[in-house]
Amino acid sequence: MYLPETFLITLENKNYPGIRVSQGIPCLAIGTGILTQKTLSEEFFDHFNVYANDLYFVKEQGFSDISSITMVKILEDIKAWAEALELQKYALFGHSAFGIVALEFAKKYPDLVTHVIMTGTPINSNAQVAALHNEIFQTQADETRKRIDTERRAQVAKEDLTSLSSSERFLREYIYRDAPRYWHIPDYDCSHLWEGIVLDRLIDKFFTDILPSIDVREHLETIPTPIFLAAGVSDYDCCPWLWKDLPNLPSKMTIQSFENSGHWPQYEEANLFNQRIVEWLNRL
Repeated sequence: MYLPETFLITLENKNYPGIRVSQGIPCLAIGTGILTQKTLSEEFFDHFNVYANDLYFVKEQGFSDISSITMVKILEDIKAWAEALELQKYALFGHSAFGIVALEFAKKYPDLVTHVIMTGTPINSNAQVAALHNEIFQTQADETRKRIDTERRAQVAKEDLTSLSSSERFLREYIYRDAPRYWHIPDYDCSHLWEGIVLDRLIDKFFTDILPSIDVREHLETIPTPIFLAAGVSDYDCCPWLWKDLPNLPSKMTIQSFENSGHWPQYEEANLFNQRIVEWLNRL
C-alpha cells in the first residue's frame, strides 16, 4: 500500500498544497486533481507517481479576481507547478474536460510531456457539443435511464438554487440531477468522492468562458505524445467515444471503450482500466 505524502508549491506568492502517491512515472493530476487521485486504485500507483493538486479550482485556494485566469495562464501554471517540483518530464492525467487542458498543454510543451491519460473527456466543451450529447442521450439511452433523468431534472427544476454557492449548485446538479448521464449505474450516489471539496467560482468561468473559447481539434494531429483515452459507454454527458470519428487524431492516440462505465472508468472498472493502462505502456 502506498502512503500519500503532502507537498507544497508556491506560484506567484500563493501556496498550493498537494498530495503525492507512489514512486513510478511522474504524473500530474490536473484540474480537480485531488478528486481524480481519489478515484485511482493501488495498481495504477504501481506505474505512476501521481502528484495531485487543485491549484485555484477550489475555494480555499481561489483568486479574488478571476478575470486573469485564461487557458494560457492555466497551461503556464501547470508548467510552473512541475518546475516547482523539479520535474523534467512528466505525464498528465486529465479527467473530463481537464483532458482538453492536458491536450492543449501537450501541443504547447511537447518536449515536457511523456504521456497523456484522459478519462471521460469530450471532443470539446461548448453549447454545440452539449446539444449533440443531449441528442445522443435521448436517442440511445435505455428507458430506465431516461426515466430517472427526467424525474430528477423535474425535481431540481422546482428547487431554488439561487441561494446556493456556485460550488453547492454545481454539486447538486452534478451529483444528483446528472447522475443518469454520468454513471453506468444511473442512480449512483458519488457524494462520498466529493467530501471536503468546495469548488471555487472559477469553475463557472472555466465551463462557460474558458473552455468554449478552445477548439481542441485544431492542430490535434501535431501532438507527438502517447495518449490514452478511456471512454465509458454510459458517459452520456461527455460522449468520449466520439473522438474515434475525428479525422485528425494524433498517431499515438489510443482509445479504449469501457462497457460497464460512465464518466469515471478508472473508478467504475478499476481493474480493467489498470490492465489496459499497463498494456498501453508495454506497447510504447
